[in-house]
Amino acid sequence: MERNFWPGARFVDLADLNRQVQVWLDTEANVRIHGATRERPGDRLAVERAHLAPLPGPERLVPFLREDCRVGQDGYVQWHGSWYGVSWALAGQKVQLQPGEDTVEIWAGERRLVVHPRATRPGQRFPAPGQWDGLPMGDGRPRRSPMARQVAAVEVQRRPLDVYEALVGGGMSR
Repeated sequence: MERNFWPGARFVDLADLNRQVQVWLDTEANVRIHGATRERPGDRLAVERAHLAPLPGPERLVPFLREDCRVGQDGYVQWHGSWYGVSWALAGQKVQLQPGEDTVEIWAGERRLVVHPRATRPGQRFPAPGQWDGLPMGDGRPRRSPMARQVAAVEVQRRPLDVYEALVGGGMSR
């Protein structure tokens, strides 16, 4: 693919690219004799298909998509320029970060520690609920539980109403 399909490839979107790849597979890649097997890949697949097991569900693959990170001395994991809090007691330990589309999960083995919203810009800091609970003070006494907690800010984009009117075709009655 790297030396045969990609050079010169032009596409307008993912669907167009997928169509072009399928045509290339059907007309070139799967019908020529493969250098290593000395067989046509399409013929080889027909023989091996009966021995193939179904792919595991996406939920089985998710743990392999996690990234190993180390918890800093400040109780935060840094990822893509932002900081995600976990318990202060994990400082210096390895955890796994699992990015999602809108969230970031932090795991210790099979135990999910915390779920944070995913940063929308670098430099954001997301404290974890109870992140500092039980942290001893300088004199060895445990800290008192806070009376209030900071929560993640929700950012809402503001737009004039005419933007929405334009989206529905200006058919709004007043």
